[in-house]
Amino acid sequence: MVAPLAVIISSKKFKHTAEHFEMLDKWYWRSVFSQYYISATETKIQRTVRQWLSREGELEGWLDNPKNEPDSVRDFSYRVSILDDVSRIDNAIYRGVMSLLLCRNVRDFGKERKRVKAVPWEDIEDHHIYPKRFLGPYGLKGDKVNSIINRTPLTRSTNSAIGNTAPHVYLADKTIVGSEAIGPVLEEHLVNPELALKPFTAAVYDDFLKDRADQIIREIGKRVAAEPIAEIG
Repeated sequence: MVAPLAVIISSKKFKHTAEHFEMLDKWYWRSVFSQYYISATETKIQRTVRQWLSREGELEGWLDNPKNEPDSVRDFSYRVSILDDVSRIDNAIYRGVMSLLLCRNVRDFGKERKRVKAVPWEDIEDHHIYPKRFLGPYGLKGDKVNSIINRTPLTRSTNSAIGNTAPHVYLADKTIVGSEAIGPVLEEHLVNPELALKPFTAAVYDDFLKDRADQIIREIGKRVAAEPIAEIG
């Protein structure tokens, strides 16, 4: 997406107005959560630039006429199951959710409450809210552990301090999270504080996954300005 983005924002047609940035925002999130560029990438990059800017002798581009949306915007749809089996870090939806959380300007769980996106990129880590090695002895592994639903961006130092302890333990440890209430920080990460602070059981973990998936889907809906398609049956 970087290549068409660079061409679009450097074009004389892109006026850096609120309207144009809103259009760019809509295109970005819909392209991400439709995984639009996952196939025929070069063709779609060329198409994107043409549909935004147009060329002589062609129909007006999106920046010429707001009704002429690119197909990645116009034909967008997504399902409530969009997060199912999303556990690979090279997956567009996985990266999109991480971007979404960073765009919410989430704070780190650590006692300094740093804004995660403000720290150096190499110091941001992809944290399992319920650590993988904690869940392993309970027979939980694979996608159910590594799902994007159980992940969030934190600083490297906080992630290291948490180690393999359960959230109801590390979120109550003042040496890690400090004395300031952790609830508002968890809510920034779309984590239900009541569930995260409950002692672990398999049922609690299932409730956590369902609740967080619902919250992430709602947040995606706000970004893409569209409701998900419900699953049948």
